[in-house]
Amino acid sequence: MGTTLHTLHIFNGNKEELAGLLRETDTIRTHNAPWLSILPSRGEKDLGARRLASIARKQVHPCILFSYRDDAFFLLQLYLNGKQAGSINSLGGTSKLAAFEAVMDGGDVRDWKRISKCTDLDEALCLAEELLGTALYDLPEEEFRPVPRSRIALEDIQAREKTIRSRPNRFHLNPLPRQDWPRDVEARLRTLEFLQQNGNYHLRSTILHGLESGTDWTGAQSEITIACSYLSRNGLSTLRHSILCLNIAENRLTDIQPEIKCGPVLCLDGEYPVAACFRGNIGYDSIACLNLDGSIRWRFAPELPPDGRIDICAARKTGELLVFTFMCGENTTLWRISTRNGSVLTRCELPGWEDLRELCLWKDQSYIFYSVKRRAFFVLNEDLLVTREISAGEDRQRYDYYTHYAGTRVLKQDISTGDLLSFDLDSGARQRIHTELPGHFFEVFPDGCIASTNGTGHMLMLHSFDGELLARLHLKGSVAKFIHQEGETLLVEIQLDAPADAAPEELIRVWRIKPGK
Repeated sequence: MGTTLHTLHIFNGNKEELAGLLRETDTIRTHNAPWLSILPSRGEKDLGARRLASIARKQVHPCILFSYRDDAFFLLQLYLNGKQAGSINSLGGTSKLAAFEAVMDGGDVRDWKRISKCTDLDEALCLAEELLGTALYDLPEEEFRPVPRSRIALEDIQAREKTIRSRPNRFHLNPLPRQDWPRDVEARLRTLEFLQQNGNYHLRSTILHGLESGTDWTGAQSEITIACSYLSRNGLSTLRHSILCLNIAENRLTDIQPEIKCGPVLCLDGEYPVAACFRGNIGYDSIACLNLDGSIRWRFAPELPPDGRIDICAARKTGELLVFTFMCGENTTLWRISTRNGSVLTRCELPGWEDLRELCLWKDQSYIFYSVKRRAFFVLNEDLLVTREISAGEDRQRYDYYTHYAGTRVLKQDISTGDLLSFDLDSGARQRIHTELPGHFFEVFPDGCIASTNGTGHMLMLHSFDGELLARLHLKGSVAKFIHQEGETLLVEIQLDAPADAAPEELIRVWRIKPGK
Protein backbone atom coordinates (compact mmCIF):
# COMPACT_ATOMS: atom_id res chain seq x y z
CA MET A 1 0.00 0.00 0.00
CA GLY A 2 1.19 3.49 -0.81
CA THR A 3 0.88 6.71 1.16
CA THR A 4 -2.52 8.28 1.84
CA LEU A 5 -2.89 11.69 3.48
CA HIS A 6 -5.22 14.68 3.79
CA THR A 7 -4.30 18.33 4.41
CA LEU A 8 -6.31 21.55 4.55
CA HIS A 9 -5.00 24.89 3.27
CA ILE A 10 -6.78 28.16 4.14
CA PHE A 11 -6.08 31.23 2.00
CA ASN A 12 -5.34 34.20 4.30
CA GLY A 13 -6.17 31.92 7.22
CA ASN A 14 -5.71 32.96 10.84
CA LYS A 15 -5.03 30.50 13.67
CA GLU A 16 -7.05 32.54 16.16
CA GLU A 17 -10.14 32.14 13.98
CA LEU A 18 -9.78 28.36 14.25
CA ALA A 19 -10.23 28.24 18.02
CA GLY A 20 -12.23 25.20 19.02
CA LEU A 21 -11.73 23.49 15.65
CA LEU A 22 -8.14 22.34 16.05
CA ARG A 23 -6.71 19.49 18.10
CA GLU A 24 -3.50 19.43 20.08
CA THR A 25 -2.19 16.78 17.70
CA ASP A 26 -2.62 19.03 14.64
CA THR A 27 0.42 20.59 13.01
CA ILE A 28 -0.13 24.18 11.82
CA ARG A 29 2.17 25.67 9.19
CA THR A 30 2.22 29.26 7.94
CA HIS A 31 5.55 29.24 6.10
CA ASN A 32 3.95 29.48 2.65
CA ALA A 33 2.03 32.73 3.17
CA PRO A 34 -0.74 33.64 2.62
CA TRP A 35 -1.66 30.00 3.21
CA LEU A 36 -2.31 28.46 6.62
CA SER A 37 -1.98 24.67 6.44
CA ILE A 38 -3.50 22.12 8.83
CA LEU A 39 -1.83 18.70 9.01
CA PRO A 40 -3.77 16.19 11.16
CA SER A 41 -2.06 13.48 13.15
CA ARG A 42 -1.30 10.30 11.20
CA GLY A 43 -3.00 8.35 13.97
CA GLU A 44 -6.34 10.11 13.60
CA LYS A 45 -9.36 8.17 12.37
CA ASP A 46 -9.65 8.31 8.56
CA LEU A 47 -6.43 10.38 8.69
CA GLY A 48 -8.52 13.44 9.50
CA ALA A 49 -10.39 13.61 6.19
CA ARG A 50 -13.90 14.21 7.57
CA ARG A 51 -12.78 16.66 10.25
CA LEU A 52 -10.82 18.75 7.74
CA ALA A 53 -13.88 18.88 5.47
CA SER A 54 -15.94 20.02 8.47
CA ILE A 55 -13.43 22.81 9.20
CA ALA A 56 -13.53 23.90 5.54
CA ARG A 57 -17.32 24.23 5.72
CA LYS A 58 -16.97 26.64 8.66
CA GLN A 59 -14.57 29.05 6.92
CA VAL A 60 -15.26 32.37 5.25
CA HIS A 61 -11.83 32.27 3.62
CA PRO A 62 -11.17 30.16 0.49
CA CYS A 63 -9.89 26.67 1.36
CA ILE A 64 -8.22 23.83 -0.51
CA LEU A 65 -8.85 20.33 0.87
CA PHE A 66 -6.09 18.11 -0.50
CA SER A 67 -6.51 14.31 -0.57
CA TYR A 68 -3.67 12.07 -1.73
CA ARG A 69 -4.55 8.40 -2.05
CA ASP A 70 -2.30 5.35 -2.10
CA ASP A 71 0.41 7.01 -4.26
CA ALA A 72 -2.10 6.68 -7.11
CA PHE A 73 -3.89 10.02 -7.50
CA PHE A 74 -4.76 13.24 -5.70
CA LEU A 75 -7.85 15.44 -5.45
CA LEU A 76 -8.13 19.17 -4.68
CA GLN A 77 -11.51 20.43 -3.49
CA LEU A 78 -12.07 24.19 -3.38
CA TYR A 79 -14.36 25.65 -0.69
CA LEU A 80 -15.71 29.21 -0.96
CA ASN A 81 -17.75 30.63 1.92
CA GLY A 82 -18.01 27.16 3.40
CA LYS A 83 -19.37 25.48 0.28
CA GLN A 84 -17.61 23.23 -2.20
CA ALA A 85 -17.12 25.34 -5.31
CA GLY A 86 -14.85 23.31 -7.60
CA SER A 87 -12.41 20.43 -7.85
CA ILE A 88 -9.33 19.27 -9.74
CA ASN A 89 -7.73 15.82 -9.71
CA SER A 90 -4.50 14.37 -11.03
CA LEU A 91 -6.39 12.16 -13.47
CA GLY A 92 -7.30 15.23 -15.51
CA GLY A 93 -10.81 15.77 -14.19
CA THR A 94 -12.00 19.29 -13.34
CA SER A 95 -15.22 20.83 -12.07
CA LYS A 96 -15.99 24.58 -12.11
CA LEU A 97 -12.40 25.47 -12.89
CA ALA A 98 -13.11 29.22 -13.02
CA ALA A 99 -13.83 29.22 -9.27
CA PHE A 100 -10.12 28.62 -8.57
CA GLU A 101 -9.46 32.22 -9.56
CA ALA A 102 -10.16 33.06 -5.90
CA VAL A 103 -6.87 31.43 -4.85
CA MET A 104 -4.70 32.08 -7.91
CA ASP A 105 -3.48 35.51 -6.76
CA GLY A 106 -3.49 36.85 -10.30
CA GLY A 107 -2.53 33.59 -12.01
CA ASP A 108 -4.37 32.09 -14.97
CA VAL A 109 -6.82 29.35 -13.96
CA ARG A 110 -6.48 27.86 -17.45
CA ASP A 111 -3.02 26.67 -16.43
CA TRP A 112 -4.73 23.96 -14.37
CA LYS A 113 -5.69 22.22 -17.61
CA ARG A 114 -2.03 21.31 -17.98
CA ILE A 115 -2.47 18.71 -15.26
CA SER A 116 -4.15 16.52 -17.88
CA LYS A 117 -0.90 16.73 -19.88
CA CYS A 118 1.10 15.31 -16.97
CA THR A 119 1.89 11.64 -17.48
CA ASP A 120 3.33 11.24 -13.99
CA LEU A 121 1.78 11.79 -10.55
CA ASP A 122 4.80 13.60 -9.10
CA GLU A 123 4.86 15.99 -12.04
CA ALA A 124 1.15 16.77 -11.62
CA LEU A 125 1.64 17.37 -7.89
CA CYS A 126 4.62 19.66 -8.49
CA LEU A 127 2.56 21.68 -10.96
CA ALA A 128 -0.39 22.00 -8.55
CA GLU A 129 1.85 23.10 -5.67
CA GLU A 130 3.65 25.71 -7.76
CA LEU A 131 0.41 27.15 -9.14
CA LEU A 132 -0.96 27.58 -5.60
CA GLY A 133 2.29 28.41 -3.83
CA THR A 134 2.03 25.93 -0.97
CA ALA A 135 3.12 22.42 0.01
CA LEU A 136 0.02 20.26 -0.50
CA TYR A 137 1.80 16.94 0.15
CA ASP A 138 2.97 17.54 3.71
CA LEU A 139 3.51 15.23 6.67
CA PRO A 140 3.77 16.37 10.32
CA GLU A 141 6.98 14.42 10.91
CA GLU A 142 8.77 16.06 7.98
CA GLU A 143 10.38 19.49 7.76
CA PHE A 144 8.31 22.19 6.11
CA ARG A 145 8.90 22.85 2.41
CA PRO A 146 8.87 26.41 1.11
CA VAL A 147 6.93 26.39 -2.18
CA PRO A 148 6.77 29.83 -3.83
CA ARG A 149 4.33 30.47 -6.65
CA SER A 150 6.16 29.61 -9.84
CA ARG A 151 5.76 28.72 -13.50
CA ILE A 152 8.84 26.47 -13.68
CA ALA A 153 6.96 23.15 -13.87
CA LEU A 154 4.36 24.67 -16.19
CA GLU A 155 6.98 26.01 -18.61
CA ASP A 156 8.83 22.67 -18.59
CA ILE A 157 5.63 20.87 -19.61
CA GLN A 158 4.86 23.46 -22.29
CA ALA A 159 8.38 23.21 -23.74
CA ARG A 160 8.19 19.41 -23.83
CA GLU A 161 4.82 19.46 -25.55
CA LYS A 162 6.13 21.88 -28.16
CA THR A 163 9.03 19.51 -28.89
CA ILE A 164 7.00 16.34 -29.36
CA ARG A 165 3.62 17.68 -30.55
CA SER A 166 4.37 17.40 -34.27
CA ARG A 167 6.37 14.17 -34.03
CA PRO A 168 4.56 11.32 -35.85
CA ASN A 169 3.88 8.07 -34.02
CA ARG A 170 6.06 5.18 -35.18
CA PHE A 171 3.49 2.64 -33.98
CA HIS A 172 -0.29 2.41 -34.29
CA LEU A 173 -3.11 0.18 -33.01
CA ASN A 174 -5.15 -2.22 -35.13
CA PRO A 175 -8.25 -3.85 -33.59
CA LEU A 176 -8.03 -7.63 -33.29
CA PRO A 177 -11.27 -9.49 -34.18
CA ARG A 178 -12.77 -11.42 -31.29
CA GLN A 179 -12.33 -14.76 -33.06
CA ASP A 180 -8.56 -14.17 -32.93
CA TRP A 181 -8.37 -13.19 -29.25
CA PRO A 182 -6.10 -15.15 -26.88
CA ARG A 183 -8.10 -17.78 -25.03
CA ASP A 184 -7.69 -16.34 -21.54
CA VAL A 185 -9.00 -12.94 -22.70
CA GLU A 186 -11.94 -14.58 -24.46
CA ALA A 187 -12.67 -16.49 -21.24
CA ARG A 188 -12.97 -13.25 -19.29
CA LEU A 189 -15.49 -11.90 -21.77
CA ARG A 190 -17.45 -15.16 -21.69
CA THR A 191 -17.48 -14.90 -17.89
CA LEU A 192 -18.96 -11.41 -18.04
CA GLU A 193 -21.58 -12.55 -20.55
CA PHE A 194 -22.55 -15.58 -18.47
CA LEU A 195 -22.97 -13.58 -15.27
CA GLN A 196 -24.97 -10.86 -16.98
CA GLN A 197 -27.29 -13.34 -18.69
CA ASN A 198 -27.94 -15.22 -15.46
CA GLY A 199 -28.62 -12.13 -13.39
CA ASN A 200 -25.87 -12.88 -10.85
CA TYR A 201 -24.81 -10.03 -8.59
CA HIS A 202 -21.13 -9.69 -9.33
CA LEU A 203 -18.35 -7.17 -9.33
CA ARG A 204 -17.31 -6.93 -12.95
CA SER A 205 -14.22 -4.94 -12.00
CA THR A 206 -12.84 -8.10 -10.34
CA ILE A 207 -13.01 -9.95 -13.64
CA LEU A 208 -11.51 -7.04 -15.56
CA HIS A 209 -8.74 -6.46 -13.03
CA GLY A 210 -7.87 -10.14 -13.38
CA LEU A 211 -6.64 -9.37 -16.89
CA GLU A 212 -4.12 -6.83 -15.65
CA SER A 213 -0.40 -7.45 -15.80
CA GLY A 214 0.95 -7.76 -12.28
CA THR A 215 -2.18 -9.48 -10.99
CA ASP A 216 -1.02 -12.48 -8.98
CA TRP A 217 -2.93 -14.95 -11.16
CA THR A 218 -5.28 -14.09 -14.01
CA GLY A 219 -6.96 -17.45 -14.39
CA ALA A 220 -5.85 -20.71 -15.90
CA GLN A 221 -6.36 -22.83 -18.97
CA SER A 222 -5.81 -26.39 -20.13
CA GLU A 223 -6.61 -28.08 -23.41
CA ILE A 224 -10.26 -28.52 -22.44
CA THR A 225 -11.04 -25.90 -19.80
CA ILE A 226 -10.51 -22.24 -18.99
CA ALA A 227 -11.19 -21.01 -15.44
CA CYS A 228 -11.15 -17.67 -13.69
CA SER A 229 -12.37 -16.36 -10.34
CA TYR A 230 -14.77 -13.52 -9.66
CA LEU A 231 -16.29 -11.86 -6.62
CA SER A 232 -19.96 -12.50 -5.92
CA ARG A 233 -22.26 -11.40 -3.15
CA ASN A 234 -23.83 -14.04 -0.91
CA GLY A 235 -26.81 -12.39 0.75
CA LEU A 236 -26.82 -8.66 1.39
CA SER A 237 -23.25 -8.03 2.44
CA THR A 238 -20.98 -11.08 2.35
CA LEU A 239 -18.53 -11.12 -0.54
CA ARG A 240 -17.10 -14.43 -1.69
CA HIS A 241 -14.83 -15.64 -4.43
CA SER A 242 -16.53 -17.84 -6.99
CA ILE A 243 -14.99 -19.67 -9.93
CA LEU A 244 -16.30 -20.00 -13.45
CA CYS A 245 -15.07 -22.87 -15.64
CA LEU A 246 -15.57 -22.89 -19.40
CA ASN A 247 -15.36 -26.33 -21.04
CA ILE A 248 -14.19 -25.53 -24.56
CA ALA A 249 -15.06 -28.87 -26.13
CA GLU A 250 -18.64 -28.86 -24.83
CA ASN A 251 -19.04 -25.06 -24.78
CA ARG A 252 -20.29 -25.47 -21.21
CA LEU A 253 -19.96 -22.98 -18.36
CA THR A 254 -19.93 -24.17 -14.74
CA ASP A 255 -20.33 -21.70 -11.87
CA ILE A 256 -18.49 -23.09 -8.81
CA GLN A 257 -19.20 -21.90 -5.26
CA PRO A 258 -16.24 -23.24 -3.19
CA GLU A 259 -16.90 -24.58 0.29
CA ILE A 260 -13.74 -22.82 1.51
CA LYS A 261 -12.53 -19.22 1.14
CA CYS A 262 -10.71 -19.39 -2.19
CA GLY A 263 -8.87 -16.71 -4.09
CA PRO A 264 -7.51 -16.74 -7.63
CA VAL A 265 -7.35 -19.83 -9.82
CA LEU A 266 -3.71 -20.92 -10.17
CA CYS A 267 -4.00 -23.72 -12.69
CA LEU A 268 -6.18 -26.66 -13.73
CA ASP A 269 -6.00 -30.39 -13.24
CA GLY A 270 -8.03 -31.41 -16.25
CA GLU A 271 -11.28 -29.53 -15.71
CA TYR A 272 -10.79 -29.11 -11.96
CA PRO A 273 -9.54 -25.69 -10.76
CA VAL A 274 -6.62 -25.38 -8.35
CA ALA A 275 -6.94 -22.21 -6.27
CA ALA A 276 -5.13 -20.34 -3.50
CA CYS A 277 -6.98 -20.25 -0.17
CA PHE A 278 -7.15 -17.22 2.13
CA ARG A 279 -6.01 -17.03 5.71
CA GLY A 280 -8.26 -14.33 7.10
CA ASN A 281 -7.30 -11.09 5.38
CA ILE A 282 -3.51 -11.43 5.52
CA GLY A 283 -2.86 -13.62 2.49
CA TYR A 284 -2.85 -17.27 1.49
CA ASP A 285 -2.21 -20.22 3.76
CA SER A 286 -3.00 -23.20 1.52
CA ILE A 287 -3.82 -24.45 -1.97
CA ALA A 288 -6.86 -26.55 -2.86
CA CYS A 289 -8.15 -28.43 -5.89
CA LEU A 290 -11.92 -28.23 -6.21
CA ASN A 291 -14.58 -30.46 -7.66
CA LEU A 292 -17.14 -28.78 -9.89
CA ASP A 293 -19.64 -28.85 -7.01
CA GLY A 294 -17.23 -26.77 -4.87
CA SER A 295 -16.06 -29.61 -2.62
CA ILE A 296 -12.34 -30.22 -2.01
CA ARG A 297 -10.48 -32.86 -4.04
CA TRP A 298 -7.17 -32.23 -2.24
CA ARG A 299 -5.55 -29.49 -0.16
CA PHE A 300 -1.91 -28.54 0.48
CA ALA A 301 -1.76 -26.77 3.86
CA PRO A 302 1.74 -26.43 5.36
CA GLU A 303 2.18 -25.61 9.04
CA LEU A 304 2.67 -21.86 9.47
CA PRO A 305 3.16 -19.45 12.39
CA PRO A 306 0.14 -17.27 13.33
CA ASP A 307 1.17 -14.36 11.08
CA GLY A 308 2.76 -16.47 8.36
CA ARG A 309 1.51 -17.03 4.86
CA ILE A 310 2.54 -18.54 1.56
CA ASP A 311 3.05 -17.23 -1.93
CA ILE A 312 3.01 -19.12 -5.20
CA CYS A 313 5.13 -19.06 -8.33
CA ALA A 314 4.38 -20.86 -11.59
CA ALA A 315 6.66 -23.87 -12.03
CA ARG A 316 8.61 -24.73 -15.15
CA LYS A 317 6.80 -28.01 -15.63
CA THR A 318 3.10 -28.35 -16.35
CA GLY A 319 1.31 -30.02 -13.45
CA GLU A 320 3.48 -28.39 -10.79
CA LEU A 321 3.44 -25.29 -8.57
CA LEU A 322 6.26 -23.69 -6.62
CA VAL A 323 5.20 -22.57 -3.13
CA PHE A 324 7.26 -20.61 -0.60
CA THR A 325 6.66 -19.20 2.88
CA PHE A 326 6.28 -15.46 3.24
CA MET A 327 6.88 -13.46 6.44
CA CYS A 328 7.54 -16.58 8.49
CA GLY A 329 10.45 -15.51 10.68
CA GLU A 330 14.08 -16.11 9.85
CA ASN A 331 13.71 -19.08 7.52
CA THR A 332 12.05 -19.65 4.17
CA THR A 333 10.70 -23.01 3.02
CA LEU A 334 10.06 -23.87 -0.62
CA TRP A 335 8.00 -26.74 -2.02
CA ARG A 336 7.41 -28.08 -5.50
CA ILE A 337 3.98 -29.68 -5.41
CA SER A 338 2.00 -31.77 -7.86
CA THR A 339 -1.29 -30.28 -9.05
CA ARG A 340 -2.63 -33.82 -9.55
CA ASN A 341 -2.88 -34.61 -5.84
CA GLY A 342 -1.06 -31.88 -3.88
CA SER A 343 1.86 -34.15 -3.03
CA VAL A 344 5.28 -32.63 -2.31
CA LEU A 345 7.84 -33.35 -5.04
CA THR A 346 10.72 -31.35 -3.56
CA ARG A 347 11.16 -29.49 -0.28
CA CYS A 348 13.94 -27.05 0.50
CA GLU A 349 14.87 -25.01 3.60
CA LEU A 350 16.68 -21.69 3.25
CA PRO A 351 17.78 -20.84 6.81
CA GLY A 352 18.27 -17.13 7.41
CA TRP A 353 16.49 -16.11 4.21
CA GLU A 354 13.69 -14.17 5.82
CA ASP A 355 13.63 -11.50 3.11
CA LEU A 356 12.50 -13.62 0.16
CA ARG A 357 9.56 -11.62 -1.18
CA GLU A 358 9.24 -12.36 -4.88
CA LEU A 359 10.31 -15.53 -6.69
CA CYS A 360 10.26 -15.46 -10.49
CA LEU A 361 10.73 -17.84 -13.36
CA TRP A 362 13.97 -17.08 -15.16
CA LYS A 363 15.93 -18.79 -17.91
CA ASP A 364 17.46 -22.27 -18.35
CA GLN A 365 14.81 -23.99 -16.19
CA SER A 366 15.71 -21.84 -13.18
CA TYR A 367 14.15 -19.42 -10.70
CA ILE A 368 15.50 -16.14 -9.36
CA PHE A 369 14.93 -13.88 -6.36
CA TYR A 370 16.57 -10.83 -4.81
CA SER A 371 17.78 -10.52 -1.22
CA VAL A 372 17.63 -6.99 0.18
CA LYS A 373 19.83 -7.92 3.14
CA ARG A 374 22.59 -9.37 0.95
CA ARG A 375 22.08 -6.99 -2.01
CA ALA A 376 22.35 -9.92 -4.41
CA PHE A 377 20.29 -12.06 -6.77
CA PHE A 378 20.13 -15.81 -6.20
CA VAL A 379 19.37 -18.43 -8.84
CA LEU A 380 17.71 -21.75 -7.96
CA ASN A 381 17.61 -24.85 -10.13
CA GLU A 382 14.62 -27.19 -10.50
CA ASP A 383 15.69 -29.02 -7.35
CA LEU A 384 15.46 -25.67 -5.51
CA LEU A 385 19.19 -25.53 -4.81
CA VAL A 386 21.07 -22.22 -5.01
CA THR A 387 23.36 -22.48 -8.05
CA ARG A 388 24.44 -18.88 -8.51
CA GLU A 389 24.81 -15.64 -6.59
CA ILE A 390 24.91 -12.35 -8.52
CA SER A 391 26.01 -9.35 -6.49
CA ALA A 392 24.26 -6.04 -7.09
CA GLY A 393 27.36 -4.29 -5.74
CA GLU A 394 26.72 -0.97 -4.06
CA ASP A 395 23.39 -0.56 -5.82
CA ARG A 396 20.92 0.43 -3.09
CA GLN A 397 17.86 -0.08 -5.30
CA ARG A 398 15.46 -2.75 -4.02
CA TYR A 399 14.68 -5.41 -6.62
CA ASP A 400 12.39 -7.52 -4.44
CA TYR A 401 9.11 -5.95 -5.61
CA TYR A 402 7.68 -4.75 -8.93
CA THR A 403 10.68 -6.00 -10.87
CA HIS A 404 10.67 -6.97 -14.54
CA TYR A 405 13.03 -9.58 -15.99
CA ALA A 406 13.82 -9.33 -19.71
CA GLY A 407 16.39 -11.92 -20.71
CA THR A 408 19.50 -11.25 -18.65
CA ARG A 409 18.30 -7.75 -17.74
CA VAL A 410 16.41 -6.89 -14.59
CA LEU A 411 14.52 -3.60 -14.74
CA LYS A 412 12.93 -1.42 -12.10
CA GLN A 413 11.60 2.12 -11.97
CA ASP A 414 13.39 4.48 -9.60
CA ILE A 415 10.51 5.92 -7.58
CA SER A 416 12.51 9.02 -6.63
CA THR A 417 13.30 10.12 -10.21
CA GLY A 418 10.97 8.09 -12.43
CA ASP A 419 13.96 6.83 -14.42
CA LEU A 420 14.17 3.20 -15.48
CA LEU A 421 17.10 1.28 -14.03
CA SER A 422 18.56 -1.64 -15.99
CA PHE A 423 20.99 -4.15 -14.47
CA ASP A 424 22.48 -6.91 -16.62
CA LEU A 425 22.78 -10.08 -14.55
CA ASP A 426 25.48 -11.55 -16.80
CA SER A 427 27.78 -8.59 -17.44
CA GLY A 428 26.94 -6.47 -14.40
CA ALA A 429 26.39 -3.46 -16.68
CA ARG A 430 24.05 -0.79 -15.38
CA GLN A 431 22.02 1.75 -17.33
CA ARG A 432 19.80 4.60 -16.20
CA ILE A 433 17.15 5.42 -18.81
CA HIS A 434 15.45 8.80 -18.70
CA THR A 435 12.38 8.68 -20.92
CA GLU A 436 11.18 11.79 -22.73
CA LEU A 437 7.75 11.45 -21.14
CA PRO A 438 7.60 10.38 -17.49
CA GLY A 439 5.11 7.67 -16.66
CA HIS A 440 4.49 4.35 -14.96
CA PHE A 441 6.83 1.67 -16.31
CA PHE A 442 4.96 -1.39 -17.56
CA GLU A 443 7.42 -3.70 -19.30
CA VAL A 444 10.03 -4.04 -22.05
CA PHE A 445 8.88 -5.65 -25.30
CA PRO A 446 10.98 -8.36 -27.00
CA ASP A 447 12.06 -5.76 -29.60
CA GLY A 448 13.40 -3.49 -26.84
CA CYS A 449 10.56 -0.94 -26.71
CA ILE A 450 9.84 0.39 -23.23
CA ALA A 451 6.10 0.50 -22.51
CA SER A 452 4.72 2.89 -19.90
CA THR A 453 1.39 4.56 -19.16
CA ASN A 454 0.11 7.79 -17.68
CA GLY A 455 -1.64 7.82 -14.31
CA THR A 456 -5.03 6.76 -15.64
CA GLY A 457 -3.69 4.11 -18.02
CA HIS A 458 -5.53 5.87 -20.86
CA MET A 459 -2.30 6.71 -22.67
CA LEU A 460 0.31 4.18 -23.78
CA MET A 461 3.80 5.57 -24.31
CA LEU A 462 6.48 3.65 -26.19
CA HIS A 463 10.13 4.69 -25.83
CA SER A 464 13.34 3.32 -27.26
CA PHE A 465 15.89 1.88 -24.84
CA ASP A 466 17.70 5.21 -25.12
CA GLY A 467 14.61 7.02 -23.84
CA GLU A 468 13.40 8.52 -27.14
CA LEU A 469 9.62 8.77 -27.44
CA LEU A 470 8.40 6.55 -30.30
CA ALA A 471 4.62 6.79 -29.89
CA ARG A 472 1.80 8.16 -27.75
CA LEU A 473 -1.31 6.06 -28.19
CA HIS A 474 -4.58 7.21 -26.61
CA LEU A 475 -7.18 4.72 -25.39
CA LYS A 476 -10.81 5.02 -24.38
CA GLY A 477 -10.19 2.58 -21.56
CA SER A 478 -6.91 1.68 -19.85
CA VAL A 479 -3.98 -0.64 -20.50
CA ALA A 480 -4.44 -4.04 -18.83
CA LYS A 481 -1.54 -6.09 -20.18
CA PHE A 482 0.49 -7.05 -23.23
CA ILE A 483 0.67 -10.47 -24.85
CA HIS A 484 3.61 -11.43 -27.05
CA GLN A 485 2.87 -14.28 -29.45
CA GLU A 486 3.93 -15.39 -32.91
CA GLY A 487 6.20 -12.41 -33.41
CA GLU A 488 3.61 -9.75 -32.62
CA THR A 489 2.55 -7.78 -29.56
CA LEU A 490 -1.08 -7.51 -28.47
CA LEU A 491 -2.51 -4.88 -26.14
CA VAL A 492 -5.46 -5.79 -23.91
CA GLU A 493 -7.59 -2.76 -22.99
CA ILE A 494 -10.26 -2.74 -20.29
CA GLN A 495 -13.06 -0.23 -19.70
CA LEU A 496 -13.42 0.06 -15.92
CA ASP A 497 -15.53 3.23 -15.98
CA ALA A 498 -18.20 2.01 -18.41
CA PRO A 499 -21.86 2.52 -17.45
CA ALA A 500 -23.41 -0.21 -15.31
CA ASP A 501 -25.61 -1.37 -18.19
CA ALA A 502 -22.75 -1.54 -20.72
CA ALA A 503 -22.63 -4.69 -22.84
CA PRO A 504 -19.74 -7.06 -21.97
CA GLU A 505 -18.12 -6.57 -25.39
CA GLU A 506 -17.74 -2.86 -24.54
CA LEU A 507 -15.55 -3.71 -21.54
CA ILE A 508 -12.64 -5.51 -23.22
CA ARG A 509 -10.79 -4.69 -26.44
CA VAL A 510 -7.69 -6.28 -27.96
CA TRP A 511 -5.31 -4.47 -30.31
CA ARG A 512 -2.29 -5.34 -32.41
CA ILE A 513 0.59 -2.91 -31.92
CA LYS A 514 1.91 -2.37 -35.43
CA PRO A 515 4.93 -0.36 -36.62
CA GLY A 516 4.25 2.58 -38.91
CA LYS A 517 1.86 5.53 -38.91
